[in-house]
Amino acid sequence: MTTGRPNAAYAGQVVHFPDPVRSARHPGGVRMDGQGFPDLSPYARAAAEVADPPQGFGVDELRLTDYVSANAALNATGHELWADIGSPVATPAGWTWHHAVGGAGRAAADWSWCRSR
Repeated sequence: MTTGRPNAAYAGQVVHFPDPVRSARHPGGVRMDGQGFPDLSPYARAAAEVADPPQGFGVDELRLTDYVSANAALNATGHELWADIGSPVATPAGWTWHHAVGGAGRAAADWSWCRSR
């Protein structure tokens, strides 16, 4: 059963992947918090704190602002994932940003975990 949030059905659980590739990459599964949001911190290769966005932004603008801000912050630190990207605001190939559990930060996680559970 879901409540408008597909992951709500997984709230408080550890999700183990049925396919062998993701299961091998994430042998401990992914812990979902009490609201069904994934805690990707064990698999994150980078994390960034992002500032609060301007008032009035919609969800798409918020997402884009967060991604660009997180990419710019990690690029500025010289983080290894951003070493050969060519754009200071691009996300490295094969990686995606997720909200960190319990805060405004972002965690860069391997894209493979996101594919259908």
